[in-house]
Amino acid sequence: VYDAVAQIPGSTAARKLLVDKSLEYLAALERDAQDSLALKRDLGVAWERLGDVQGAYLDPSLGDTRQALDHYRRSLAIREALVREAPTLPHRLDLLRVQVILGEALQAADLDAEARTVLEAGIRNAEVVAAESSSAVDLRKVAAVYMVYGTAEWTARRFEPGLAWLERARTTFQQIAATAPQDRTARRDVAVVAGRIGLVHMRGTGRYEEGLVHYRQAYDTLDALAREVPGNAEVQRARVYSRASVGQLLVLLRRPAEALRELEPELAQLDAWRRADAA
Repeated sequence: VYDAVAQIPGSTAARKLLVDKSLEYLAALERDAQDSLALKRDLGVAWERLGDVQGAYLDPSLGDTRQALDHYRRSLAIREALVREAPTLPHRLDLLRVQVILGEALQAADLDAEARTVLEAGIRNAEVVAAESSSAVDLRKVAAVYMVYGTAEWTARRFEPGLAWLERARTTFQQIAATAPQDRTARRDVAVVAGRIGLVHMRGTGRYEEGLVHYRQAYDTLDALAREVPGNAEVQRARVYSRASVGQLLVLLRRPAEALRELEPELAQLDAWRRADAA
């Protein structure tokens, strides 16, 4: 239901009603779930989705970050208990998913110490998952926790450990993409982590030439994807952002003429989009 409601323009009131009804439902489900692993698993999913409705980090929501974090924490606690009780691969994957979601949301809320605790547990869980599964879907979750943990490390100014985890994420994403060359999501993931590595060098290590290499790699991948799916706004935005970052690095390297050559086509594209939106 949430997936459908989230796509409706101006659906804040509908999402609020969904939250109220969901809380009533979850109260009843918790009473019935004590002796059922399946119901506990459903409960973990429900608290995660309710967190999305309340304050998803990057998606439409009610914008209530505090409540969203509380719901994600409840999902985390349920899934941790499930793994202790029955450490199956599906339970570990459910746990890994919410560890990534909560870790990233905590970072965005500047709750860095808690984020680090959640993500360190996520790394330990990911290592078990990687040892038990070679599925691309499962390994994508493993790579995601590497990437989010690497981001947490470098934003705490632990640049080299952060880069090491981001490189592990990139290696895993590249392995996934190599096994499925037509998988556009896998190729986008490779570009995203390349951009994050570039960002570490631009804002952290000061190794601008290295940052330039990584941002160019991100741009090349995203540019190819944008040509394949010209209607995908997310890919188009990421492509423009990566090229703008190339321009920023060229300015930092005191190469302004090159920076202008990189930025002018993107500025023209942004202006075209602005005029189209106005029409």
